[in-house]
Amino acid sequence: MAEMGRVVVNGIEQELRVSADECLLEWLRDELGLTGTKYGCGQAACGACSVLIDGVLARACVVSLDDVAGRSVTTIEGLSRHDRLHPVQQAFVEAGAMQCGFCTPGMIVAAVALLETHSNPTDDDAAHWMEPNVCRCCTYPRILAAIRQSAEPREPQPEREPTPPRKAALAARPRVPWDLVAAERRDYFDVLGDGLVVVVSPPAAAPGTWAPTGGAWLHVAIDGAVTAFTGKVDVGQGTGRALCIVVAGELAVSPADVRLVMGDTDVCPFDIGTFGSLSMPTATPDLRRAAAAASAALRDLGPLALGTRHLHIVEPERSPEAVTEPPAAAAVVGRGDPTAATGAKRFVSDVRRPGMQHAKLVRPPRLGARLRSVDTSAARAVPGVTI
Repeated sequence: MAEMGRVVVNGIEQELRVSADECLLEWLRDELGLTGTKYGCGQAACGACSVLIDGVLARACVVSLDDVAGRSVTTIEGLSRHDRLHPVQQAFVEAGAMQCGFCTPGMIVAAVALLETHSNPTDDDAAHWMEPNVCRCCTYPRILAAIRQSAEPREPQPEREPTPPRKAALAARPRVPWDLVAAERRDYFDVLGDGLVVVVSPPAAAPGTWAPTGGAWLHVAIDGAVTAFTGKVDVGQGTGRALCIVVAGELAVSPADVRLVMGDTDVCPFDIGTFGSLSMPTATPDLRRAAAAASAALRDLGPLALGTRHLHIVEPERSPEAVTEPPAAAAVVGRGDPTAATGAKRFVSDVRRPGMQHAKLVRPPRLGARLRSVDTSAARAVPGVTI
């Protein structure tokens, strides 16, 4: 029979039910909705689930609930105060000490614990302390830079709202998927409205190879709204935000004014797939060329021309050269994502939906084995399991 207990989480007293088979990480995420603390390895080996218990660094995946009864727990969500980022959070944002941001909450919590113990650590001290925290994107130099910056006396800064990609609400769907017909036959303007459309054709693939990108297209509406299209998808890496910044830099607009459509097979360029860290090196050149071509076309046409329909098709090797980002984009480039630093950034594993279920993959015991029969009685006996 489970027992009742109490624990203070981020300054708020919570009632918990002590269960021998539930760890602190599961309770924080599933019961309190504090998904900033990430599930990584489940063995205290990666640091993604780092929290502070009575001010001491701990890995929530190996802490049982009965161990925190009557104690105080601080997660990444509890570090900022009164809409102000904790100095370590602010330093991570300013240093861009992240890429995908999955490990960032655990990194920041560990760095806070370090600075509470050593107010002015050397790089060697910091590297030794942070060694259990793993960053698969390998942003370790910037993480050390953020820790050095955090050690310098400074005033807490107001928490900054991120500029996520705007959602593009299409007025209609195309009659035929755009990547299946020639650019001149695509109903861009029926779907997007009048204005300017720039199409960057995909690069030609060498014989016997596949093209890493299907090109890009971009629409500038009468009101100046910019909608860009790429076949890539964003599953938490932050590429959507980064690509908006790229487009904004060429058109001298705010990243918040750029809408990005990703992976919609009706309206986006064909793409071989999102894998192998290829999104930025392959999607960026095409989107940047499209935006640079749009900028050049707008200078030639003038703003009044957006009231009509203009289609520009450019070959990748003949598109205008990219320009240097104006201040609107430069103010964002190089900075980290505040949502990653506060734990508000959501990854696939953080999504919860009513009635949502999780699948368990059962693999064959050896290579070449074939399924002949399945005994599901043990699984059916578990409450909540659906076969």
